[in-house]
Amino acid sequence: GNGYGDHSYLKRARHHNVAGVVLMDVDPEEAEVRRLVRSDLPCVGVDVQLAGPATEFVISDNKSGIALAMRHLHELGHRRIATITGLRDTAPGAERLRAYRTEIQALGLAYRDEYVAYGDFYVDSGHRAMSGLLALPEPPTAVMTSTDTLAVGALHAAYSQGVTVPDDLSVVGFDDIL
Repeated sequence: GNGYGDHSYLKRARHHNVAGVVLMDVDPEEAEVRRLVRSDLPCVGVDVQLAGPATEFVISDNKSGIALAMRHLHELGHRRIATITGLRDTAPGAERLRAYRTEIQALGLAYRDEYVAYGDFYVDSGHRAMSGLLALPEPPTAVMTSTDTLAVGALHAAYSQGVTVPDDLSVVGFDDIL
């Protein structure tokens, strides 16, 4: 439920005279979301495709963004490039992981399962994932994270273990929030 008893998102938006809704990190198939999207209330999806009478959406160019960052790391001389993923059951998480794998191959680097650490888009999982990567017998020299919040967690983990950025490790985030 939405925590508001019988009041749907749409009813609450109308009650509060909301002019429009921005939807992010939602399942477009969820009943409450479908009700909003099918209404005449303007809705904008961020990294979620919406189709309705008053909807628009913006989606990150995950493939090109990851490729650009990976090529940058490669040009800096990195050959052991890891990734910390976002949630793989979301479109951005799945697309960014797929783009990482594609770009590793395009750069002629060996794909290493241990260089794929799984996160959930948030700082704590970035910290945990980076700690695991740094504990590997041959840790990566660079990490491509699926979000900037994961990058923050990765940076905290690196610094807490005495690893300096960018001298010992390069870290790249995605989303441009920092």
